[in-house]
Amino acid sequence: MSISVIIPNWNAGDMLREAVLSIADDPAVGEIIVVDNASTDGSADRLAELDLPQLVLICNDQNVGATKARHIAVQRASYEIIAFLDADDLLSTGALSNALRHLIGNDLDICNLQMVRLFPDGHTEPFIAPLDEIISGQEAFRRTLDGWKVHPMGVMRRSIYFNAIDSFTFHGHSDDELLTRHLFLSSKNVGGVKDLYIYRITPKPPTMHMTIGQLKTGLAVLELSLLPSNMVESSILRKQRSSLIRTLLSLLRRRPKYFFNSEEALTFSQSLFCKKIPCHPVDYPHFVILFCVLQTLRFRRFFNRTICT
Repeated sequence: MSISVIIPNWNAGDMLREAVLSIADDPAVGEIIVVDNASTDGSADRLAELDLPQLVLICNDQNVGATKARHIAVQRASYEIIAFLDADDLLSTGALSNALRHLIGNDLDICNLQMVRLFPDGHTEPFIAPLDEIISGQEAFRRTLDGWKVHPMGVMRRSIYFNAIDSFTFHGHSDDELLTRHLFLSSKNVGGVKDLYIYRITPKPPTMHMTIGQLKTGLAVLELSLLPSNMVESSILRKQRSSLIRTLLSLLRRRPKYFFNSEEALTFSQSLFCKKIPCHPVDYPHFVILFCVLQTLRFRRFFNRTICT
């Protein structure tokens, strides 16, 4: 059985070549699908120099984002087992072969890898420990909520991806974090191996687009968490909501003009205020601030509509 490895790329430079080479000799790899999001650095073009028969290059005429790029590749994949690898990351030797054996031998839907962080100076640090047990998809979902304790980077059945995408809506930045939750909720059994997924640290300053994407993703994850079938503890729900309120207020501090003129900001605030999550005294300061922000936004919208009419 072979694997379709999917790599989205946008201006990853030589790191893309390194990512491809880290898996090129793995006997389980049947094809490597690189989806280039209209890169301008020639990174995808340089792959031709490698002369790899299993390499498939798909070129988009615009940057559709990493998650949509992966989706394009999954639809084109030749094999029923798939793996995702980011263009600036690496896998240890034989990682996919070992993960595939573990997935097949234990009838798993997803088999993930141990994740370590690779820093610019070359040193590595443990990031997300490998799963040393087989857990349900529901349990894997819950372990993504209070800090990332499990991730889907390894190998998975393509049918799981298609089940997950049926209930998923693309919205931009942080799509992958939301899709990850849907992947786990679509899975029956999830396990892991100790082989390495090497996550390269490339610091990027936060942008407004990123912050808005994180808010949209966070709200969608909170909606999933509130479903009775997912049985998420109230303490975790409170932490999720508090984190979203802090993100919302950071947007207010950084871009007040955008915030007070944005219909999205009002929608975000209303969504957070109306969530049926048990309240605790430590939450009161957040609620007071959120209430004031919400009333200001409502007044401003009413004022603007009155002036316009």
